[in-house]
Amino acid sequence: MNAGFQSGKPWRTLWMLFRRQHRDLIMGELFYLLKASPVWVIPIVTANIIDAASQPKADGLRCVWINAAIGAVMIIQNIPTGMLYGRFTSRAIRGMETSLRSALVRRLQLLSIGYHQRRGGGSLQTKVLRDVESLEQMSRQLIDAGTFAVVSVVVALVVTALRMPAFVPVFFLLIP
Repeated sequence: MNAGFQSGKPWRTLWMLFRRQHRDLIMGELFYLLKASPVWVIPIVTANIIDAASQPKADGLRCVWINAAIGAVMIIQNIPTGMLYGRFTSRAIRGMETSLRSALVRRLQLLSIGYHQRRGGGSLQTKVLRDVESLEQMSRQLIDAGTFAVVSVVVALVVTALRMPAFVPVFFLLIP
């Protein structure tokens, strides 16, 4: 447990807490991106359909059908990828929680009997459980909300750069 802890580098420490769950964590994030992709794709698809309907061209109907199909696929894939995201993310967080609790219990067992009598074993164990649960909740919030926020900014920036490049400097002024 001490090998990965560095108080000056909290992100590295958090990453090291998940050292046995890196694969599940990365797979969960990939499935999260797929699960959340309708949030970013549907507005683009809707704009393309509106453009095709308002500016009729020879391939307008084909454009509507292609965009409708893309939108349908995005919505349909949401359920299975959401389940896979939940499975991999929960497995990673539960694994981290289990290994951290085990390491802390081993450390508590190394303490002397006199220390446990002075401190009260129950209160120390309650604090350890509460701290591990807080770390689990923070990890879950960071994975859910943090990923969504970062990817939303990146997608908005990419779409704006592709559709209206002159507006990109406004993002750099407003985002910080």
